[in-house]
Parts: sequence; C-alpha cells; structure tokens
Amino acid sequence: FLHPTEIDWLGRVESGIEHLTAIWCIKEALFKIHSSKQWSFKEFYVVDKFLLDKFSKIKCKVFDKDREDKFLAHLEKIENYYLAITEEE
Repeated sequence: FLHPTEIDWLGRVESGIEHLTAIWCIKEALFKIHSSKQWSFKEFYVVDKFLLDKFSKIKCKVFDKDREDKFLAHLEKIENYYLAITEEE
C-alpha cells in the first residue's frame, strides 16, 4: 500500500508499525473523501513525510494521469487507535 516516495522517506526515519498504521489511516480517509475512488493506495495516494510527534497538517494527495488533488490530514492518536481527518488544501 506504500507509494515508492513513501518507501523512500520511511527508510530515512525511524519508522515502524506506528508510521505504517498512520499512513494507512490517512489513505483510508482520503479514499472516503475523494470522488474518484481510485482502488490502489500504492499507485494513486501519497502521504508526504511527517514525524509521529508532530501531527499538524500532513500533506497528502490523490492523483491519476488526468488530475492531482491535494489535501491536508490531521492525525490524532487515541489510545491504540489513529483518527485521520482530511480536508482539501
């Protein structure tokens, strides 16, 4: 489910299950808000680099060959769960 650019930056930060869970959560929120309903999180959804201790306004996008829509994600950890709220940039 990771786009190649996400794999690249994850290799440079101390990542793990927390980063992967957060990225999945953001992509799920994007899928729900975006009208195209692209099926592949790996191909059509990208989350920019972020640190787990700073959740404010994570840049992300949904794109295909014809368009690119940019969003901001707000991520919150509640106990063992992540909540992502996305809005158009």
